[in-house]
Amino acid sequence: MAIRIQYRRGTTSEHNSFTGAAGEVTVNTENKSLVVHDGSTAGGSEVIFKNLTDTPTDYGTANQVLTTSGSALSWSSLGSTYQTISPTNTDPSLTWDETGNPVDITSASPTQAMLLYGGTNVTIGSNVASHAIKISAVTELSSDATPVLGGNLNVNGNSITSASNGNVILDANGTGMVQIAGNTTQAGQLQIFEDTDDGSNYVGLKAGTIGTSLTFTLPITDGTSGDALVTNGSGTLSFTTISGGGSATLTGLTDTIITNPANTDVLTYNGSKWVNAAAGGGSPGGLTTQVQYNNSGAFGGDAGFTYNASTDVVTAGSFATTAAGTPTLSSNTGVEISATNGSITATTITGGMVLPRITTTQRGTIATNVDGMVIYNTSTNKFQGRANGAWVDLH
Repeated sequence: MAIRIQYRRGTTSEHNSFTGAAGEVTVNTENKSLVVHDGSTAGGSEVIFKNLTDTPTDYGTANQVLTTSGSALSWSSLGSTYQTISPTNTDPSLTWDETGNPVDITSASPTQAMLLYGGTNVTIGSNVASHAIKISAVTELSSDATPVLGGNLNVNGNSITSASNGNVILDANGTGMVQIAGNTTQAGQLQIFEDTDDGSNYVGLKAGTIGTSLTFTLPITDGTSGDALVTNGSGTLSFTTISGGGSATLTGLTDTIITNPANTDVLTYNGSKWVNAAAGGGSPGGLTTQVQYNNSGAFGGDAGFTYNASTDVVTAGSFATTAAGTPTLSSNTGVEISATNGSITATTITGGMVLPRITTTQRGTIATNVDGMVIYNTSTNKFQGRANGAWVDLH
């Protein structure tokens, strides 16, 4: 008859409150594992071997690692494209002793790589000259097809370039935008440089100080020679032909009629449309001192009617007016009528000549009294004249 050995057993909770004798083995019925006790620790000191069928059945081969499929453990090789690299010293803390063992870590081919297991960080010592990891076979990041930056990319004065002469594309995915930011001292500016063998000049596009964001939609055609770029007032730009560019007609304006245009013609509006006509007034005639006049479109001058710009004097044979109202000669200092030969005549049929009418006080304020002056004194109601240096009544 077969002999059966049965160990004491219980749940995890029961084990946590149970202290077995030193060397005693019990069975955890929940995770189906053996527990070894030390005689003093409740719950046992170690859980070993969950289901023996989950563990490898042999020692594997050299350089293999223990991996899991999610339900069982097995030995596995890293593969031909990977190398395992161990520290070159025997320090139990497994730090890299580059000072004591100055050997570079290199890979045999560009397709190989170094795998780091057992941690999330690689720590380089504070003495960078003595502590470093050198990868000499790889010059670009090609293993990660979708690298993600954890912060801003600082080019440190360098350029982002394509060594293979390919295009450099800034791809804003989805609804994202490629933006050129400004700062506290200047607005954002896009600079497009000329060919390097021609110089280092550039054409810049710079944002001005605006009250709201603006978006300009560029034309979808390249237009024709001489076209101008115009806007529809909502940011959409297009090319259009400007009327009259080098032509004698303004055919683009529906209310404009140009007939036999000539040099110096002017464009005027006649109430319904714009028409061209010769400039009004014609050409000046006579000497530069003669006052010009327009006689039915013919410009001319008369030697008897002149204006001296230096003395501000107008000279004419006579002046006559038939305009409505009362013609007036006025001056802030005085009006002088003189006749070298002959007399001064005042003629009227229905009126009379009115002398200056002032009071005795106002008469006293006359700056220059000249014999021959005549006034009507409103204080004494008498005509008075200046004779022999004094004012006398004329009646």
